[in-house]
Amino acid sequence: MLARGANTPESRTAWRPWPTGIAAAIAWTAFGAITWRWPNKVAGVSDWAYTGELSIAALAAAALLALIAFAGPRAPLPRGALAKLHAAGPWRIALALVLSAWEILTAKTATLPTPFFAPPQALIEVYVDDWPRLGDSALNSLRLLGLGVAYGGVAGLLIGVSIGWSRRIGYWVHPVLRVRIVPTPHRRIRQHHNRCRQLDPRFQTLLLTRDGTVPRGIPQLRADCVAASSQAWGVFARIAGVPADKLGGMELLADRDGWLRARGAPGQREWSDADMVCQSGAPAESSHGLKGWDGLTALLLRMDGEPVRFVKGGFVH
Repeated sequence: MLARGANTPESRTAWRPWPTGIAAAIAWTAFGAITWRWPNKVAGVSDWAYTGELSIAALAAAALLALIAFAGPRAPLPRGALAKLHAAGPWRIALALVLSAWEILTAKTATLPTPFFAPPQALIEVYVDDWPRLGDSALNSLRLLGLGVAYGGVAGLLIGVSIGWSRRIGYWVHPVLRVRIVPTPHRRIRQHHNRCRQLDPRFQTLLLTRDGTVPRGIPQLRADCVAASSQAWGVFARIAGVPADKLGGMELLADRDGWLRARGAPGQREWSDADMVCQSGAPAESSHGLKGWDGLTALLLRMDGEPVRFVKGGFVH
């Protein structure tokens, strides 16, 4: 006597119909019948081509789904395909319903106007009749994409090498990643608005206010962006290492990697090396050749020449 569930010929041949597959077969049959038996409403100068072919394809899909639904594991499918098909069963139903609604609203009733809304068989017509033009367009697009990638790669390589080779080129070519933070209380905004009167192309200017609102009443105030959060004031005060009530009027400079590198005191007119808050430890070497520059330019050049690096075990990483 064999235990229940043993691997017997009866258990191997036992199967149950797949309900979702049956529902999907019915949905695709309905789509095929709608496409085939419901006359098209002529739009424009001619009827929609490939309507019969679309209906045949829908009915063939319905027959295949019905075969799989009733055959179960005996269906001639590759290993694992049956499980994947069962998992995607609801999508088969949804796709048939969407195609049916699309067909009714376009080819059968012209509820959606042409040529803005074409029926499903119009896509078949495009791919079958216009495939040479589509292929030519795809090749031209790939050609333009390849040329763009090639030109961009060459330009990026040349610019990258130039930035590494010349400090002056690096100073002007890629300044957008430097950030200047200007905390400005509303009660003293007229006192500090001269700091932002001109947008310096060497860095982006971020204006901080106590309440996170854009200052009004001074149309000539210039800044690339204004912090829109009332919490930004306290956050930058902690970053600068000063109390929140002492942050107003300061200027903070961040390098291209986002590190805070310099801090200017309220009322300060010129920048100098003393304003650096994060140094590499070799100012003499990095500052060589900076004489003759104004304080801010020399400071920015030194920030670029002394990037912040991660040191572990006495080695730079």
